[in-house]
Amino acid sequence: MEDGCDSSSSPAVDSAPDTPTTPHSSTNLDEATFKSNLQVFLKRQDEELIKNKEFMEKMEQNKKENDDRSPEDKEKGDEAHKHDEETEQKEEKKTEYKEKKEDTEKEHKEKTEHKEKKEDTEKEHKEKTKHKEKKEDTEKKEHKEKTEHKEKKEDTEKKEHKEKTEHKEKKEDTEKKEHKEKTEHKEKKEHKEKTEHKEKKEHKEKTEHREKKEDTEKEHKEKPEHKEKKEDTEKEHKEKTEHKEKKEDTEKKEHKEKTEHKEKKEDTEKKKRKEKNEDKDKKKHKEKEEQKEKKEQKVKKEKEMKNSPSTKWKKEVEEIKRPKEKEASKEVKSQGFLCIKKGPFSSWKRYYFVLDGRLLTYYRSQHDYEKLSGLKGSLDLALLENVRLTKPGIMKTHFPFHLSRRNLSSMNLAADTSEEREKWLKILEDILQRPQRLSSSDNTLEITSSCGATKQLAVSGEIVRTI
Repeated sequence: MEDGCDSSSSPAVDSAPDTPTTPHSSTNLDEATFKSNLQVFLKRQDEELIKNKEFMEKMEQNKKENDDRSPEDKEKGDEAHKHDEETEQKEEKKTEYKEKKEDTEKEHKEKTEHKEKKEDTEKEHKEKTKHKEKKEDTEKKEHKEKTEHKEKKEDTEKKEHKEKTEHKEKKEDTEKKEHKEKTEHKEKKEHKEKTEHKEKKEHKEKTEHREKKEDTEKEHKEKPEHKEKKEDTEKEHKEKTEHKEKKEDTEKKEHKEKTEHKEKKEDTEKKKRKEKNEDKDKKKHKEKEEQKEKKEQKVKKEKEMKNSPSTKWKKEVEEIKRPKEKEASKEVKSQGFLCIKKGPFSSWKRYYFVLDGRLLTYYRSQHDYEKLSGLKGSLDLALLENVRLTKPGIMKTHFPFHLSRRNLSSMNLAADTSEEREKWLKILEDILQRPQRLSSSDNTLEITSSCGATKQLAVSGEIVRTI
């Protein structure tokens, strides 16, 4: 009986290490699978303990019954008991084998699932890496394009800046040459006038001296005492001529000093203008860079806001609200130095011209325009009929063109260079080709139709209404 007890308890002890769902075997699995296997393992241990208890109780009952029986019955009972134990052991082995099979199948399923998950994750990782590589390639391309665009822009700006500086230097050189020519012409004129004045004076003095000589000779014949007086008069005359020469020398010296002082003043003023222009160019360059950065930020924001439906609605509202601003933006606004000649016998005069819409105003300088002072005149180009080129003068310092207006006097304008003249001609031709005109006084827009009739549209605040 003791051997039977030992043999029955052995499967319960041996079954624990053979279970495949121990914590050591589930180290490579996920936490969820590990927890589920642990719960199954604990349930099986509880069931085995219950079976062992029941088996021990049965063995104790069999012992009691064997003690009460005869030896023959005992032998028969032992044989039956052994047979029962063998059958139970066989059944237990079968169950254990089935459980092991099920465990192995579960492990195989879990491994296959884990492999599939791994493969899915690897596929996802590969797709992500491909997507990242594509993204990086597109970003690199965009970055390259942006950098190339920036470099092109900077090159164009540098070229424009160089051209402007060269144009300014040429202008200053031409101005210096003109100034030198004017000063030389003035000096020659003054020298001619002085020489003519001197010759006239000397001729007068000589004639007077001759007349006096003749008078003195006559008197000398009559009066010998008159010799002393003559000598005195000659001495006085010599002293007067010397005094006159000294005066003229001093006047020449003063005139030279004045001209030199004027030239120095003009040179200092030109240097100051150069420095101011350079400072302005630097400020403009800085402002352009700031505007570039702002534009880039605006472009990024606009890209983000493009997909939102609110932006489309806002754009439509703004287009309805601002028709007047759009029309005003179409009007040309340009400015620069030009020379004007009002009549055939008048000389060229240089002013700073500003074209705002169809009104051409001119000021003494750019400084006066910025201060809104020193307005010299204005030309209404609403009645402009024709713009044409005219021949330059002998010196070819100006590049003139002619403006003819309806029922008004014509005007001759001239630019410093042929490029500036072409720019102004293009602007004026655009004004001639434009049929619409916005009058600022009554806020009405006149549109000329193909028949020649005009319609007026009233612009009131936000909406354009036909009257």
